Amino acid sequence: MIRPPKDRFHLWHLIREAKIGKCWIRSPYKRHWYTPEQLEDRAKANPDFDIGMDDGFQIIDPIAALKEADEKIAEMQRRRDEFANKMIEYYKSLAKS
Repeated sequence: MIRPPKDRFHLWHLIREAKIGKCWIRSPYKRHWYTPEQLEDRAKANPDFDIGMDDGFQIIDPIAALKEADEKIAEMQRRRDEFANKMIEYYKSLAKS
């Protein structure tokens, strides 16, 4: 689910929501993952803390995200193998001619 916090209240709400759901917070713009505690510590340490409040933060289950990444890697490996086999067969056929 995407949560674009516009001010610090929304940031704290985002952190609370992530903690309750045992999720992490992802910044798609910066391609960075934060645990709720990391985000909370940064915000507490710096009153002017801003990690891009219009960044379109996402609250995501990190286990599900890891599984999704594994599936993408497997698909990329399958496509790579398919291409490699096609290339090998092509050069074998040229060698025979």
